[in-house]
Amino acid sequence: MIRDGIEYNDVIKRKTLELKEAILQSDEYLRFMECKRILEQDPELYDFVCKFRTSNFQLQVSGEVADEAKSSALLEEYMDTLGITKVTDYMNAELLLCQRLHDMNETLMEEIDLDLRF
Repeated sequence: MIRDGIEYNDVIKRKTLELKEAILQSDEYLRFMECKRILEQDPELYDFVCKFRTSNFQLQVSGEVADEAKSSALLEEYMDTLGITKVTDYMNAELLLCQRLHDMNETLMEEIDLDLRF
């Protein structure tokens, strides 16, 4: 679509690339990548953390996160690992980055009416 001599797809693409660069340079992303680098130095621990993240994600999207027994069982299974400082740092950095991305998405979508009532 061209309006006022500007190709809007080009503007959106340029702004998207600028946003991507801003994210890549953000404190949240840089901290996450540093924590990930540290954790990846122990491949076995990193794999274990990834398994926890997968199981936790599956529990959340299944709608069973409210099932306290399943949540407790998952935490109990990984409790020793979750107490390791570099694991905690990584998980917290991931959470902060995800929260930032979620906030950005809400800002983007708050006035875009896609009419998703179905």
